[in-house]
Amino acid sequence: MLDQSQELEIARTVAAQLRQRGRFADDDCVMLIGSSVSGFGHARSDLDLLVSGSTDGRLPMHSFHEGRRVDVDFLYPSAWEETKGWVNTWARSVGEPYQGRTPPAVDDREWWADHLWLYDRVVNSVPITEDTTAEFLKDSSADLLSAAIHNYSRALCLRMARRGGAHLRSGNLSAGSQYLCEALLAAVEGVAAARGITFVSDRTVLEKGRRVRTPEDPWDAAGIERLFNDLTRRAWGTGPDRSAEVPAVLEALLGAEFGAELKASAGDLPADGQLRLHLVEGWKAQVAGGEGFLLRPDRSLYATSPAVARFVMDLGAVRTLARPVAAELLASGAVVVDPDGAAAPTVHRTAEHPPLSEACTAPVAPSPEAWVSCRIAANWYAMTVWSLSDDLYGAVESGHRNRVLPILRKAEIYLRMMTIALRGVRSEVGRNVAMDLQGSALGEGFGDLLDLVGSERPEDLQRVPDGAVAVFGAVMEACGMPARADMFETNRGFMKQVADVRVWFRVSEGLGIPVEAPATLLAKGGDAAPGSSSVIAEPS
Repeated sequence: MLDQSQELEIARTVAAQLRQRGRFADDDCVMLIGSSVSGFGHARSDLDLLVSGSTDGRLPMHSFHEGRRVDVDFLYPSAWEETKGWVNTWARSVGEPYQGRTPPAVDDREWWADHLWLYDRVVNSVPITEDTTAEFLKDSSADLLSAAIHNYSRALCLRMARRGGAHLRSGNLSAGSQYLCEALLAAVEGVAAARGITFVSDRTVLEKGRRVRTPEDPWDAAGIERLFNDLTRRAWGTGPDRSAEVPAVLEALLGAEFGAELKASAGDLPADGQLRLHLVEGWKAQVAGGEGFLLRPDRSLYATSPAVARFVMDLGAVRTLARPVAAELLASGAVVVDPDGAAAPTVHRTAEHPPLSEACTAPVAPSPEAWVSCRIAANWYAMTVWSLSDDLYGAVESGHRNRVLPILRKAEIYLRMMTIALRGVRSEVGRNVAMDLQGSALGEGFGDLLDLVGSERPEDLQRVPDGAVAVFGAVMEACGMPARADMFETNRGFMKQVADVRVWFRVSEGLGIPVEAPATLLAKGGDAAPGSSSVIAEPS
């Protein structure tokens, strides 16, 4: 049985202090949630409290108790009812509408994960006050959550494998391998959920595989970890190509029926060398004086190559593209990779791809809205990397080796998102964009991190966190956003990173500039506005 006595003692102490200071009401139900409850904590895990009760005018907050960070969030009844409705619907089918609304595409992983995250935290919470959560647990259950995660994971796995196949056919082995990593994680997540582990965190997926595997299973958890490691290595430009092995592993995990569906979905992929693209509406292009120009819907103006401009002008009718041109189009946001896209140009296979910073064309005249929004997005992605780095230290200190590479990989993806947001002045960057541009190198040192992770010597694993901090910091500095000296040192560094995000909200509010913030920045409940986000709440 999991020993939660220390966590419960800290949670009760903090809850009592906050009640004395008027932050909690007498009838609040305070719940302990997160990794400490689910048995996935590590040496540096913070504690998460979820409070149900009157939420009017109350913002999420961050507190500290004897050096340990305690995050406090509030369970908004309206947000919980909507989340409960969505997840209970997904237990039947992820494509079924809820209250007349169809959910976003399964590619929008953050949207889905936010709902699954909240549902999991509520149904698996541990109350630390005398009040109960009966009113919130009504019509919800861990069984419904298991079914929902399993259904979603299967759908996501199919989508990621299909996207990976499209990139492999176009010759972008790095991007293809990155998508196959996503497919592997989704498949293992689905199996773990079906067997009762519903803790939502892609950093612990490989560990879940080891926990739920039985001797009768036709797949091997250690073998999947080695395959994941090699796919990540290939995505970062080194190591063997093991992409051909992935379909059989996915079928072993999810069954023969899924294997047949996967084979059928591969039959309608574009021909070798082609990449199907979808042109984003609202973009305009012009070629003048031998130079190309792009105008975003937000009125940001980009100077670009004639080839890029002509592709947009001709509505994707150009039959062939050089890979740097394709990368620039993707980085700008004028096109998105879509297996069902109308434009299907052949992308020239080249031995060298442009660095990511060069693939991102900065606008010569960005709109104020876009520029401020991108600063908010970039600082949020940087803060996410800080959080992942803290998890990395905790995983290594706790000996959780199979968490290390998923954390490194996710941090690399978020650094890509940060780079694209800053260089290209884009606030709507998502994981797919970052992975579509995986062939463009992010920076130096990532391969060395993989060598340390793969080493059999324990002292090499101990070097990973400090090495990662140096590599991540170098990427941030190259983007003109130096990491704070204490960014990765203590939990209190989190508060300094919070301030970096808050300052741009203040700028936008003070100047009356409307901004768009990444969906993952906003609180998981409430009004989905900056004022309801934990990143702009005052620390306790």
